[in-house]
Amino acid sequence: MAKNLEFHRVGEGPTLFFIHGLGSNRHCWKDTIEQLKKDYHCVTLDLYGHGNNRNVPEHITVESTADEIAQMMKEVKWKPSALIGHSLGGMIALMLELKNPQLSEKLVLLDTPTRQIRFWILKRMVMNTLRKNFDKAIEKQYAHMTGDMDLYHQLVETCKETHRDAYLRFMKSLLYTELHERVKEVQVPMHLILSRSLAPTETLREKVIQKYGYDHLPKKNVHRKIKAGHFVMMEQPEAFAETLRDIVERSHEA
Repeated sequence: MAKNLEFHRVGEGPTLFFIHGLGSNRHCWKDTIEQLKKDYHCVTLDLYGHGNNRNVPEHITVESTADEIAQMMKEVKWKPSALIGHSLGGMIALMLELKNPQLSEKLVLLDTPTRQIRFWILKRMVMNTLRKNFDKAIEKQYAHMTGDMDLYHQLVETCKETHRDAYLRFMKSLLYTELHERVKEVQVPMHLILSRSLAPTETLREKVIQKYGYDHLPKKNVHRKIKAGHFVMMEQPEAFAETLRDIVERSHEA
């Protein structure tokens, strides 16, 4: 069993495995899990340097984290009914499925860009900005993620509590990890939830779907009903939980 990541479990029933995003922690799923724990075995974790996990390995990437989680899941012999990832967590979940086909029964991705900035000079600028003025960069970044000011301040505070080295190492890995050309290789049903932050209009939504390699998905697998910012699970936990129930309870073909 890997020693630097730890599963947190609540509830009984089919397993739902949640992976949070960059600068967040497992508690972002709290209100959603409250809606689901009577019927599902809900599993979360804190990624390196996030939440209560203060372990920060020298080498942290999307792929190495996915490998470690896959090892842990195989050791406990879980096959989740759904693997759910948000942003960075979505990239880790996608990598998990690509490297371990059919590790779960379904894949649910929230606001998961499968490619980042194209030009290396811009990638370097992003990293330099974060290194020089992390707090201000984070405050500016989160201003686009929610219109709820109380939630905004909560998100910023949580992000600033994240271990700086862990944040920067994960961010660098995200900038240089491109999976948009491999999305079609996923062998299990995939579901996509896009927030107003990533795709504020229907026109932009279609462009985002195409840009990130999701254009092969059936329309019924692109969920459009929830109107919320980047942290859908925190802004509208009841609606998000209802959507997850619908996804899990569909036939295995969907």
